[in-house]
Amino acid sequence: LGNPFPRKEYSVSPELRLMSWLRVSALFDHKDGYKLFNNTRRFRCSFNNCREAYDKTATLADQAANIGIALGTDAGYIEDVLFRRLVTPEEVAAVVVEPVLGEGGYVVPPDGWLQGLRDLCTEHGILLVADEVQSGMGRTGNMWAVQHWGVEPDIVLAGKGIASGMPLGALIARADLMSWTKGAHGSTYGGNPVSCAAALATIELIRGGLADDAKAIGGDLLDGLRSLQQRQPLIRDVRGLGLMIGVEFADGATADAVEVACFHRGVLTLRAGDATIRMSPPLVVTAEQAATGLRIFEEACTEVAASPPTADGPH
Repeated sequence: LGNPFPRKEYSVSPELRLMSWLRVSALFDHKDGYKLFNNTRRFRCSFNNCREAYDKTATLADQAANIGIALGTDAGYIEDVLFRRLVTPEEVAAVVVEPVLGEGGYVVPPDGWLQGLRDLCTEHGILLVADEVQSGMGRTGNMWAVQHWGVEPDIVLAGKGIASGMPLGALIARADLMSWTKGAHGSTYGGNPVSCAAALATIELIRGGLADDAKAIGGDLLDGLRSLQQRQPLIRDVRGLGLMIGVEFADGATADAVEVACFHRGVLTLRAGDATIRMSPPLVVTAEQAATGLRIFEEACTEVAASPPTADGPH
């Protein structure tokens, strides 16, 4: 991941990007099983209702592509339970995982977890696909979140911040995986020149200091939020990397109430998972802006603590 891969394939929608890796893995090893570590992004296709957290196991959700969704707390669970009872490793083409869980609540995996997954995939000849759509492009302080653990996936999926708002998605893979025959894959909008120019400018800015800023300012935010947690019993947990931060509350109603209270004060936050508020400001945020946001967030928490939400929802 330190250098650009020799070959890339671009698309402008999650659906096309997702189908790209499905086709890559199928062409590579002629397997048709997939393990999705999901509760991540809401794909508008056959995966729409298949989302689970790191510590749960979902049933097989066989639809058009015979895709198995299964999650465990460690690679040993996959080896000892899933590969023995649900599917053989020889049938699995790829394992898909967000290095930092996104829509599921901004959950950072424990050290060693991704490396265990990498080792498992290598042992059985399974492709490891890192969905970096939310966590990539400098957001966690590195270009890719998976770099925090020194793990190199076979395929990386990127989007969102890749072109600073212009429509672009990317599938990045080892060169030997991208040697397709002519006509094997296509994209209606792939390679839009304006979007690609925006992506090149974005990458230059990230490498030029925005990733380092995300690490530094995100670290200050995490320190401030953990200090706030000591003073504010509403907050159950603070976690994150760089500018990908999750603040967990006791329940969803409380998280929603804090989100609304922040909105009324001019700060935009967004719910993730069951009871977590995500903080993912743009990478150009300044230290002063982050400090202001932290102060307003504390004011919002204080307001909600003084007048807790009812069963009907926030204020």
